[in-house]
Amino acid sequence: MVLALPPLSTQLLERDVNVGTYSKASGLDENAVNPQSFTRIDMDDWARLCLDAIDTFLSPTVSGAVYLLDQDLLKRVLQSKKDLAGAISGKLKPVLKGAQAVQVSEAVEKLRQRLLMELSQAYTVNAVVQYPIGFAQSGQGMRLYGSPVFKGSESPGQPYSLSNAKLSPENSSSLSFLFSTQTARKEPFVELDLDFKTTHLEYDIQENDLFKGYQASSWLSFVLPPEGQPLGSAQIPIVLRDSPEAPVLLRQDARQSDDIPSGMSALEMLEVATGWDYLVRYNQRLSAQDWLQVEIQFNLPESAQARGAAGMDLLDALAAFHFHWSALRADLQNLLAPIDAKSIATLPESALQEASHALQAFERLVRNVAETWAAWTPPKPALVGAENAKTAKIFAVREFSPQNSSKLRVESKDLNEEAFADIPDPVVLVGPEETPPSQLNPAGHDYAILYSEANAQPFRALSFEKLNVLAYQNALAAIYLSRNEELISGKKSNEDFVYYTPQTRFPYPVIPLLNNDIEVDIGSLLPGKNPLVNYLAEFFKKLLDKVHLPGQEKAITLQLDCSYAYRLANDPAQPLIRLPIVLVPPYEFRLDGPQADFLVNATSLAGQLAREIVEWEEAEQPAPGNAQARLVFDVAVFSTISQSRQPVLRLRNVVLGLGNVSFSV
Repeated sequence: MVLALPPLSTQLLERDVNVGTYSKASGLDENAVNPQSFTRIDMDDWARLCLDAIDTFLSPTVSGAVYLLDQDLLKRVLQSKKDLAGAISGKLKPVLKGAQAVQVSEAVEKLRQRLLMELSQAYTVNAVVQYPIGFAQSGQGMRLYGSPVFKGSESPGQPYSLSNAKLSPENSSSLSFLFSTQTARKEPFVELDLDFKTTHLEYDIQENDLFKGYQASSWLSFVLPPEGQPLGSAQIPIVLRDSPEAPVLLRQDARQSDDIPSGMSALEMLEVATGWDYLVRYNQRLSAQDWLQVEIQFNLPESAQARGAAGMDLLDALAAFHFHWSALRADLQNLLAPIDAKSIATLPESALQEASHALQAFERLVRNVAETWAAWTPPKPALVGAENAKTAKIFAVREFSPQNSSKLRVESKDLNEEAFADIPDPVVLVGPEETPPSQLNPAGHDYAILYSEANAQPFRALSFEKLNVLAYQNALAAIYLSRNEELISGKKSNEDFVYYTPQTRFPYPVIPLLNNDIEVDIGSLLPGKNPLVNYLAEFFKKLLDKVHLPGQEKAITLQLDCSYAYRLANDPAQPLIRLPIVLVPPYEFRLDGPQADFLVNATSLAGQLAREIVEWEEAEQPAPGNAQARLVFDVAVFSTISQSRQPVLRLRNVVLGLGNVSFSV
């Protein structure tokens, strides 16, 4: 079992706080109106600063002068330290989701005793590790003391440290010790094989009537310590308790998926011509505990977002301490430095008064922190996609180096498989050159570049490839980092340990504008010679068959014109001469029901357009036998979502040879 202190907040906060005023001349006035706006608050950074300040204040070099000036105030600060040790250690929780601690109180007390020595140990102790222990025979009124050690060596040359531990054969069922590491950012967990070496025996344990809460006892040290008892292998998840640096969105782009080569069929041409890639470019700095979370929303109308605030709590207390600490620290250093047992009687009253004001301000600010710590409940983050669970595609992406390899590997997992099931996992492009993966494997993307090189280069691009422009008419990305979410593969962490950076998103969706001039011969869509209306209906059907706009009417805006094109003397070397036939202004093209405009009937757009062209053919009687003669359509499809006047798709060269057409309606 592994327990740790959860972060005070797993997200950066913001708050308007009335911090009061302070000066060495008048002291601290908490009721004075002095509102301050704080943004991007890392609660644990503020708490770490406060606990360090208390430890420094109670160090021998400072507390001696404080004792001479105000013994009662020193006692109150010591009491606040004791209260904080209890409040902080009382927050211990199992790191892994669903885990049940055997002896939480024993682990809490182990950490509390460490914090009574130094409060700042709250941020150097990474975890409290518990092993279940059984005794073949109970021992009355005694305890065993010793240390967990790395199997086969007490000095393994590893950057880990383990505290000593005690065993009570009378009432203990677990062994608890503190674990610390210097390489927390490089590894999400460590696996250690440990023994327990007993060094001392405590006995004759009695309650102390003189000092309440303390016990008197006698000790024996083993001349020949017993051999170490194996504890077995332990997987210790390493929680990072600082807010991750939020990834920075740089820009988003829409681009044609592929160049369109010649030799494709009309269907293949349409597939490629309507495909686009959505690229999200960003900067990131990742630790081993981080996952990049990506939310993509498609087909968005214009929209907005919001935030909120809270009442008096630990955040307010830390904000006031943080705001006043710089001035207060300088005053304490300057005012307390000249005070010792000899000088105090000769110092001017004004200097003693200013020192007293500084001490009282410090004590009051510390007491506010101590009184609000135990009741603090971290605000729950609004998870990305929570409000868009059915309409957003959400992926998690991480980078690592596989075992026995120095190369980069990127894994992604689809967190919302129900939404937009045809959207492929993103491809991660690395560095300003946007290096793609060198090969694909079932676990993710492998790269030719070294992991260390990639990790030193923060530039990334996510590419969502081959999106049909008529199915996905715009896209908007939001990203954030989660930290500590899955420290051991396949084992979710307790939510209280999981950080989420603020979600950052682009202000507006990107709208693809695909402009294609390549020839698409729709004569190949049907065999033999067919009426014009059949070709047009089949073209519209194939072009628009992938349109699926959730929550939208089954209609799309379309504009087109048709020209007659031919070459003089039937010479392929001559340029095409184009004569306009008909122009269809922006038109709401129906995709469903009995009036669907790709149906072969007189009332559909296909039918009306065919009739106009047939009437032109009957009136103009274009010269027969010209093999180069053709109908050329310029088709523009507009978004049904945005108010953009530009089409999302332009097909400038859709052709139908006159030799394929039977001119009848």
